[in-house]
Amino acid sequence: MSRKELIEQLYGHVLQVTFTKVNGDNRVMECTLIPEMLPTPLVVESDTKVTRKVNEKTISVWDLNAKGWRSFRVDNVTNMEVIADTI
Repeated sequence: MSRKELIEQLYGHVLQVTFTKVNGDNRVMECTLIPEMLPTPLVVESDTKVTRKVNEKTISVWDLNAKGWRSFRVDNVTNMEVIADTI
């Protein structure tokens, strides 16, 4: 599955993603990008705008069990399963 396809699925579903971590360990994570399930961002006023270059090899997601942002390498995904639809 491509990065774009995975992101589209994450915006519409809660997924169980199985992947191999960089250190070789296998990891199963329940995650999503459904806006209603993400934490409210902290608003910080600043005069400078920080922009980051997007790493096309990884996807940052909200880990529902750890209640935090995590990322994984797209090439290391071994399985993806929809476990819930949008709320």
